[in-house]
Amino acid sequence: MQAATSVMPTTLGSSPLPSRLRDSRWWWVLAAASVAMLLLAMYVVSRSAIAPRTPWDENGVLELARVFAGQDDVPLMITRGYYPLASIVIAPIWWFTSDAATVYAWANLVSNVVGFATILPLIGLARRMGLSTPQAILASAVTLTLPAYTGLADYVLAEQFVGFLLVLAAYLAYRYWERPTFGRAGLLALALLAGVFTHPRMIVGIGVAAIWLAGLLVSRTHRLTAGVTLAVLVPASLLVNRAAKALAELVLWGDFSQGGALQRSLSDLDPVLIMKIAFSQTWAQLVGTLGLVAFGAVVVAVWAGREVLTERRFGPGVFILGLSLAGCLVSILNWSNLGAHFYNAEPRLDSWLYTRYIAPFVLVVILAGIAALLRRMSLAMIGIAVGSTVVVVAGMLTVFADSIPTWGSTYGPGNVAALRAWEGMWPTEPHAIPLTPTLTGPNRFWVIASLVVLAAQAVTVVLSRWPRVLAGALVVGAAWYAHLSDPSLARELPDRIESGIDRVETVSDGLVAIDVDIDCGASIAGRDTTANWVGYWLSPRQVDLVGDEEAFAADVVIACDDWDLAADLGALNVPDSSNYGYSVWVPAGGLQDNLVDAGVLARP
Repeated sequence: MQAATSVMPTTLGSSPLPSRLRDSRWWWVLAAASVAMLLLAMYVVSRSAIAPRTPWDENGVLELARVFAGQDDVPLMITRGYYPLASIVIAPIWWFTSDAATVYAWANLVSNVVGFATILPLIGLARRMGLSTPQAILASAVTLTLPAYTGLADYVLAEQFVGFLLVLAAYLAYRYWERPTFGRAGLLALALLAGVFTHPRMIVGIGVAAIWLAGLLVSRTHRLTAGVTLAVLVPASLLVNRAAKALAELVLWGDFSQGGALQRSLSDLDPVLIMKIAFSQTWAQLVGTLGLVAFGAVVVAVWAGREVLTERRFGPGVFILGLSLAGCLVSILNWSNLGAHFYNAEPRLDSWLYTRYIAPFVLVVILAGIAALLRRMSLAMIGIAVGSTVVVVAGMLTVFADSIPTWGSTYGPGNVAALRAWEGMWPTEPHAIPLTPTLTGPNRFWVIASLVVLAAQAVTVVLSRWPRVLAGALVVGAAWYAHLSDPSLARELPDRIESGIDRVETVSDGLVAIDVDIDCGASIAGRDTTANWVGYWLSPRQVDLVGDEEAFAADVVIACDDWDLAADLGALNVPDSSNYGYSVWVPAGGLQDNLVDAGVLARP
């Protein structure tokens, strides 16, 4: 069977088979430098990963891993739930240690290995986009060095797995399209199903693949394999999704609730808000990639359009375009409800500029842009890319930016990892809304970041006439941007609670059992933060969540600072043991007596 071909375009007109840029030792030097810069950026960012940044996403992955490691009575968590593939991969770490800090360090390393491994399918795609091996390595490394990806190197999230599987699916789709065998179709299906097992957002990949495979049914060479794969993939994805949800609920206090914001948006569509989110998140991607994503978007759109309109078939361009658009649509709709833009009644900034959801879905788009620029992208396509950027920038500056609370919280710093270089321009005090962005006012971030994007695009266009010079500039520029975006994240671990437990255990017989009062009257945020932190950070101790109507049976209770049941239980507070509005309490009994005798506790 002769392999099918699909040429990634660099012009609006018909494109011949690409003539690869002439290789030289300098391309290999640049390729090696690009990989070195990627690894250095990931290492520098990851050095701060001494403990989880968030007690929800990260601790959810880590606690579920304990279940897969075979541990019994893993503490329940008050979260929305997280699908299990990342937890399964890091689960073996728990076989060798139960120290939470050590587990986190190794889990972070494993996550970053998966993130770095994304370069392999990217290289395979770049080769098919007309680049030689060293050029493909360079383009792939530069893509991954951008801050949206290296900025997550100090987290333990499913994101690295999502990015890897999305790129792998695109690569496998390309390989299947080239030579439609059952083996290649099966590998594509496995990658897509693994994605569903990793995160609910990846379900859109099944929808894109189903449409793409259905489009291939008209192809004589693809008809049989596409039909069988489609017939198996859709029902299998439903079973995998159900299994993933059931496994995620193994460590949940309540029910799995990921996707709630998306459902609220869909139930009450607000076209104006959807447009605002579409502009703001598109603008954020432009800023986070210094405009590179615009070049890639034009290339992929022309590629897919040519396949459908000229060649009358679905090819890899259609699959890549569909995957990226589906990811963007999910993110835009997810944040298109007003309630999502507040946390504890305070306004958020990250929800308007959310880059984390879209970033893995546009990895291949960015790669396509870099590949086209290195192959001397036509001025017509460049003009469309820059013109589109101007439209988005103008829309943000004149219509939308004035009503976005720039001083709002970035409660999840990783949510805007692509924009952390600009954090110094975000005001810390509220300002009037609406407030038109200016070069010198509190809203200057919007203007300056927009000008930098346009300037970066201009420099890129000029340098694209000399591919090796452009390549060197991309390596240095991406690494420098990643350095500027290296976040200094607070790790708000329960250090005082941990210290209180340690002092109790100086006189106890080994590790103490702990109950957490989740109905003592603290704020919901404080309750959830405490429950999720102590269950993980105090491992391997037995930690149970207890409501008011349940009996406290543990040696120690973590409850509100002003615990109203303390008098009834004769409980004493361990001094200086408060985090998040919760403290360590020791009920009346032999342990309390020993702590009083040792001077750890004092009776009033």
